[in-house]
Amino acid sequence: MIQGYNGLALVDAKHQIVVQAEAFGSGQEHNLLQPMIEAAKETAAEAGLGEDYFRETRIIADTGCFEEDNLKYLDNEGVDAYIPDQQFRKRDPRFADVKRHKLSGKGLFTKDDFVYDKENNCFTCPAGKILKYSRYQRFNNTEGRVYISKRTQCRDCELRNRCLASGNTRYRTLYVIEKYFNRNYSDDMKKKIDTEAGREIYSRRMGIIEPVFGNIRGNKRLDRFTLRGKSKVNIQWMLYTIVHNIEKLTRYALLGTT
Repeated sequence: MIQGYNGLALVDAKHQIVVQAEAFGSGQEHNLLQPMIEAAKETAAEAGLGEDYFRETRIIADTGCFEEDNLKYLDNEGVDAYIPDQQFRKRDPRFADVKRHKLSGKGLFTKDDFVYDKENNCFTCPAGKILKYSRYQRFNNTEGRVYISKRTQCRDCELRNRCLASGNTRYRTLYVIEKYFNRNYSDDMKKKIDTEAGREIYSRRMGIIEPVFGNIRGNKRLDRFTLRGKSKVNIQWMLYTIVHNIEKLTRYALLGTT
């Protein structure tokens, strides 16, 4: 767990102007999309653009925002959304032979490689270590139980390379799904993303939003917040995005572009 804040930004595709920015004390973003859109709507209304300014516009977001409630909300708002689920690349025919390019023929351990002890409500990993029950959570369109191991167990484990996704991962977790929710909006979005047009549109996201964060982190050197408290951190984040916007507005004004 990192004690900190997550700076989010809503950016227009043409000029990379930040139209809404806010810092949240949450690492996960699935519950932050709606507050960002609602705040952007208020800003648009105050600017005289109307309360329905974002209706019939297109919004592209990453997989962290793929959640049934978000998709339903955007549909009700009349927004043309493109938000892929976490498994969308596995369905992409361009990645059909991805396994051929892996360095090792042995993949990571899956849930099937762990043995469940119903009486003690825990799992035993292939190395014989115990993953204890941690919490019951909702993730995207599912609810289920989360089990975690101890860092000390995984730190020097000889099977670490086959169990943890990267060298920075400190312990193994298992998510056991118990319930699926109404997946109508999710299924519709999966079908939309899986089309050739959907994949092409989503691919534009990287060139729209990432240069903004690259400018603020790399050129402006804001690679971490230096203040404490939601209000102070939020002001710092908004000031940096304002400076970014001033640069963009100056550039396009000089070029005579609207």
